[in-house]
Amino acid sequence: CCTLLISSINTGARMPLKTLEIASAIRRVANYPIQNNVASNKVFQRLRRTIAYMKQRNQTVNTSSHLGSDRDAYDSKLSELEKKLIDSEIARASLIEEKKATLKKFQEFRDKFK
Repeated sequence: CCTLLISSINTGARMPLKTLEIASAIRRVANYPIQNNVASNKVFQRLRRTIAYMKQRNQTVNTSSHLGSDRDAYDSKLSELEKKLIDSEIARASLIEEKKATLKKFQEFRDKFK
C-alpha cells in the first residue's frame, strides 16, 4: 500500500496542538523504497483469478437452473456416502471393543500363568 502525504506548515502562524501532534507522528513514519516484484504480482494475479473462478462456480451451483436432476443425484450420492461413513464408524467401534476384550483376555492369561 502506498500513501502520499503532501502537507504544509505555516511557521508564522500559531499552530494548534493537534497540528503539532500530527507533524510529530508523521516524522516517525518509516519511509523505504518500494520494489515492484513481478513474481509475487503473478502469484497474486493467479490467486485473484482462482478466487473469481471459485466465486463464479459457487454462484453457478447455487442457481435454481442447476438444481434439477444433478442436485438429486448429488443428494443421493451424499446420502450414500454418509451411510457408508456411519457403517464404517460402527464397524470401527466394534473392532475397538473386540480389541479391548482380547487384550483383557491376554492380560488375564498372563497374570494366571505368571
